[in-house]
Amino acid sequence: MSQKGKFVELPEEIKLKVEAIKSEWVTSLNDRTLAWGKKIQQIRRTEQPGLEWGEPITHVNFPWWDVLVAGPFQFPNAVLGPYKPSKIIADDELAVMIVALWRNPAAGPVGVPPATLMGGQPYTLNFELMNITTVSNVIFPQITGTFTPFPSSFIDIHVIAFTPSSPSGEGHPDIYEMNVTCDVTGPGKLPMAAFASWVYDPDTEPAFLFLPGMPAGMRHERPIRFMVYTR
Repeated sequence: MSQKGKFVELPEEIKLKVEAIKSEWVTSLNDRTLAWGKKIQQIRRTEQPGLEWGEPITHVNFPWWDVLVAGPFQFPNAVLGPYKPSKIIADDELAVMIVALWRNPAAGPVGVPPATLMGGQPYTLNFELMNITTVSNVIFPQITGTFTPFPSSFIDIHVIAFTPSSPSGEGHPDIYEMNVTCDVTGPGKLPMAAFASWVYDPDTEPAFLFLPGMPAGMRHERPIRFMVYTR
């Protein structure tokens, strides 16, 4: 059993808000990359086992690339909704995910930056979404693209807008989990694949009942989880 999912166009008033988030995230990733680059020699010396980036990782644990995801985001509207938190979504409300494909701009032990070697290579993005409530897959279209040549950029961004549904109906909200994978494809391809093990959660968990709060931020080894209810 499976549901059909589809991507939708962003309304104009939402595009500016999404562009602002996207720009801020790219700036943050650039800054983090520059700071990480200063430590590359230390990383090469320490031989840390078990590091988790996209394949391949060289014998000195030098990462080539990775996939990061932010969302789902919703944008408040005083009249029609949606409302915070972003991960609790009314049936057919708009939700937005942002996917960043990061390639290492440092030369490291391979002599040439992976961002250069991977530039121009085609890739396929997959959105593995499951309705946990009904134990069924939701089939989203694949997205294909080509890595931007370096040094123009070492980060490729995709904005995904969709309107999830609640097939279980009123009184029984549906819980969903999503994982994002990326595969380098095409003739003469580099044999590489990755999935998003880091996800930016835009919601803040307030402290209550003596439980600690948690600010919005990156979460590791968690699928993207959200709930959809019938309004």
